Amino acid sequence: MIIGVKDYLSDELKLILNNVNELFSKTWSTTKLRSYGEGDVSVLDELWRALVDFGLFEFFRDAKPRDAAILMEEVSSRLPPGIVVTTIIGAAATGNELGDEKYEGRLKISISNIAGMAPEAHRADAIIIGDNLIWKDDATVKPPLNSFDNSMKLCQVSFRRSTKVSVNRDLVALLLSAAIVGTGKPPLELSVDYAKKRIAFGRPIGAFQAVKHKLVNMALNIELARSLYLRAADDLKLAPMALDYASRVVPNTIRDSIQVHGGV
Repeated sequence: MIIGVKDYLSDELKLILNNVNELFSKTWSTTKLRSYGEGDVSVLDELWRALVDFGLFEFFRDAKPRDAAILMEEVSSRLPPGIVVTTIIGAAATGNELGDEKYEGRLKISISNIAGMAPEAHRADAIIIGDNLIWKDDATVKPPLNSFDNSMKLCQVSFRRSTKVSVNRDLVALLLSAAIVGTGKPPLELSVDYAKKRIAFGRPIGAFQAVKHKLVNMALNIELARSLYLRAADDLKLAPMALDYASRVVPNTIRDSIQVHGGV
């Protein structure tokens, strides 16, 4: 987190964030993420058990929107499988129709607002499309579509029956915008570190004005997207605006990170 966000952290949340970082450092890595993307579900099972034992999903039962969003950013910055992110959002933003199981890690949840499509539906026990709650046994999920991001597969879903579920779409937008900001953090931090170490023409590339300006713009994009979701946490009607901004600027930040790394 770059600027000023510590002002928003309670002592309890600071402790949780530190423990979340320690948990992911011990149980997760980009190597395991690649294995998951290639179909190794055992790494997800291992991570899921660790998250349940930690009580991560339980935290979102009573969390204030701001605390929930900040924690979502931190979790997403560790790049877990997509089903972790969709389950957190599904647990936090739905009513009582899913019961306490959603906070206990006994349900994997896919949530979507696009008819007939849902992310990670092939991993989910409960699929929410719009205000339809579809249980796995009542759904037909086609094999995931090809994707550049194998950690968050998009699936086509049809269903025989469903029940209605209440969904706080503004809270969904808030948590999703925080998750997007989280995915932009590692590329920015890696780029800054790389620009300090990569030598060209006898100088670190971060000393060159073109690279320096690009890094500053990347940092501003992330920080503005973060500021918007923090503001939206106090007024959830602003959450769709925060989501729109994050979805536009964070992908640009990731692309700029690839350029700073010379295309590597």
